[in-house]
Amino acid sequence: MAAMKGVLDGVRVVDMGHVVAVPSGASVLADWGAEVIKVEPVTGEWIRSYRGHMEADPVVEIDGREINWIVELYNRGKKGVALDLRREKGREAIHRLVKTADVFVSNYEVSTLARLGLDYGTLSGIQPRLIYAVLTGFGAAGPDKDQRGYDQLLWGRAGLSESITDPAAPLVILRPAMCDRIAGDQMVMGILGALRWRDRTGEGQKLELSLFHAALWTLGLDVQPALLGVEPRKWDRTRTKNPLANVYRTRDGRWIMLAMIKPEADWPGFCRALGLPQLETDRRFAAEAQRSERCSELIALLDEAFAGRDLEEWERRLRENGCIYGRVQNFMEAARDEQAIANEFFVEVPHPDVGKMKYLRTPVGFSRASTAVRGRAPRLGEHTDEVLESIGYTRAEIDELRREKVIV
Repeated sequence: MAAMKGVLDGVRVVDMGHVVAVPSGASVLADWGAEVIKVEPVTGEWIRSYRGHMEADPVVEIDGREINWIVELYNRGKKGVALDLRREKGREAIHRLVKTADVFVSNYEVSTLARLGLDYGTLSGIQPRLIYAVLTGFGAAGPDKDQRGYDQLLWGRAGLSESITDPAAPLVILRPAMCDRIAGDQMVMGILGALRWRDRTGEGQKLELSLFHAALWTLGLDVQPALLGVEPRKWDRTRTKNPLANVYRTRDGRWIMLAMIKPEADWPGFCRALGLPQLETDRRFAAEAQRSERCSELIALLDEAFAGRDLEEWERRLRENGCIYGRVQNFMEAARDEQAIANEFFVEVPHPDVGKMKYLRTPVGFSRASTAVRGRAPRLGEHTDEVLESIGYTRAEIDELRREKVIV
């Protein structure tokens, strides 16, 4: 039986991204079948030498061999080309590559791209059908349009860090690269829309994206009321208006999260799960309005109840009574979650250095097309010769470029 094709088979993408945001989006395109050609400086992009500040050290040893898991996660399934774009011959090579491409993506500074002859005007002149997506930190206009920005700065500026920080505590710093991943996924959506447009009209176009806009969009349930002058609520577990959408600590020191946002319907089953059926008709809490008004009193009662049993017992009781809940896990537990494993959220792929390596899969599946992780991340310049030959360079020309250190 022939292997399924990807939904983007036949699409060639030039990925001049670095760090996380654009490389992560381009990795989705690769999983979906596009030929993604990652173009790096001859010294390698910066993330290859990054050693982490909040996340684990990216370089880990498996069976005596070093693997950079950040490079693998965001660049799996791509082809690697290393070019010195400061040199005229390097710029000529990427221009020839773009002429054969459908999509160009980057998150280098706009001024850097212009200096290298990789601005939209130049590249669309070379390839009029090109879809050109450049992701900036703060947007293409305004006083901060030329400012560099990384993920955590944008969560701070968009309001998330302040909103989840206790006024008496130090500021909460979000886990790294979440905004980057969201912006990368939005880039993928934009590219798919632009490909559809090109199918109808034959026209390429430029996409505008920024980390700041991605963060604001993600926080829409807080930003939209703010646009209307309405102050968003800060969450306080001891005073939440719906105690059935809260977190509680169990006897064994674990946390369990409840998410019953229709508490009137869920209240009877929840009382049975608690082992307190009499609470259902208790005049203090029998109606939603009363539970909201007396939330602190009810939460204190529930704190005491949950402290009386271990997490596993609570999971069984809540499930048996149709309650909506979830255990709170750490990352190590999430990576071993039997539900994730049953749905193949993680896949094992052959790797020449370590035999096999597990990867996190793209979270979309197609019934008639493959979304496979198509291989490991490329080594620096691993496919330079192959790609240059595909755009018409001769063996002699490639050898000359290597002698001149234009390529690796």
